[in-house]
Amino acid sequence: MSLTAATLARIRAEIAAGSSLFADRLAPGGPPDPAGFADLLAAACPNLGKNYGFALEYIFEGFLLHYRQGRLLGPSTPEFNLLAGDYMYARGLTYLAELEDLYCIRLMADLVSLCSFIHCEDRDSARSFNAWVAATACLAGRAAGRPGDDCLASFNRFKSNMMGGKSEAALSPAALAEFTAGFPGGARKLDDLLAALESLYWRAPGEKFQHGD
Repeated sequence: MSLTAATLARIRAEIAAGSSLFADRLAPGGPPDPAGFADLLAAACPNLGKNYGFALEYIFEGFLLHYRQGRLLGPSTPEFNLLAGDYMYARGLTYLAELEDLYCIRLMADLVSLCSFIHCEDRDSARSFNAWVAATACLAGRAAGRPGDDCLASFNRFKSNMMGGKSEAALSPAALAEFTAGFPGGARKLDDLLAALESLYWRAPGEKFQHGD
C-alpha cells in the first residue's frame, strides 16, 4: 500500500467518526491505491514527519472536492462538495498548526488561493498541477529544515509569475531537488510519481476545470 493510500484510509476513518454527513456519503470500497502528493513529499524528504503528508492529503482532498471529484466521498451536489472541501482545507491546516509551523500554513494558504485564481480566471488546468508540485517541493524543503522565509519566497515568486500570466513549465525532479537534501529513489522515481499524478488528477493541456464535474 502506498503512503497516500494509507493516509487516505486514516482520513476516511477520521471524517466518518467526526460527522454522520460524511459517514453516510463515503464512497464504497475504501480508497484506491494511487500515487499521491504524500508519496511525492516523502520521496523529496525521507525524514519528514507523517503529519506533513497527512495535512497535504487533507488539503488536496479539499481541492478535488472544489474542482474535481473527491477520492473518499461518493457523488454529491456541487453545494455539498464545496462545503466538504472547505472542511478538508480546514482540517489540513489544523494539522499543520499542530506542528507549530506558521510558514507551512501560509504556504498552503497561498496554494489554495492560487488554485482559486486559476479556476476563476479559467486558466489551463495544467497550471494548478504545477502549483501543487511547487508547493509540495517547498513543503518538503521546510520539513527538511530549510528556513521558512526561503520556502515562502520561492513559492511566492512562482505564484507571482503565474498570476502575472507568465508560462510555467511543469517542475522537473532537478527543480524539486533545489528544495530538498536529495531523493533516495533517484530522478526516475520522481518522474514516475509526477507522471502518475498528472494522469490521475489532470486532464490534457487546454482542458479546463468544471466546478462539481
